[in-house]
Amino acid sequence: MKGARRKAAALLAWAAACAAWLPLPATAAWLATVERVSDGDTLWVRPLAEEDRLVKLRLFDVDAPERCQPWGEEATRALRAHVLGRPVRVEPVGRDVYRRVLARVQLEGEDLGAWLVMQGHAWSVGPGGYAGGAYRQQEREARAAARGLHGERDPMRPVVFRRWHGPC
Repeated sequence: MKGARRKAAALLAWAAACAAWLPLPATAAWLATVERVSDGDTLWVRPLAEEDRLVKLRLFDVDAPERCQPWGEEATRALRAHVLGRPVRVEPVGRDVYRRVLARVQLEGEDLGAWLVMQGHAWSVGPGGYAGGAYRQQEREARAAARGLHGERDPMRPVVFRRWHGPC
């Protein structure tokens, strides 16, 4: 009985620690300022409600090239120029395997994922992989216009790049 109580207490402590680690409730949208851009689909933001803390966000439903692969630096620079220092609205949808907050992010009402894909800086990715995703129409348009990475000869999707070369 004592062992079961200890396990339950440890589990509750672990759950409380995990809950405290979340920047804000996972279902509520919140406002933040973009402080840093790590790569073409990852941002560091400062929530307006917690100005002493930075939160690492991964944009939901997009996959931008790794910084060390072709078009990776261009995607990073484009996102940085577009959002750095600006206020955004963050809509968390969960966490990824690296514990980053997965989120849809809006800048003045514009969906950043849609913008990245439309400009040719990222691919649309959904539950079925690269074949779908929320931004598949924007990707079709970017491909048709040979915009951004779609103007490159045979651009490699990041998932394939990581499989062949590992992380940057």
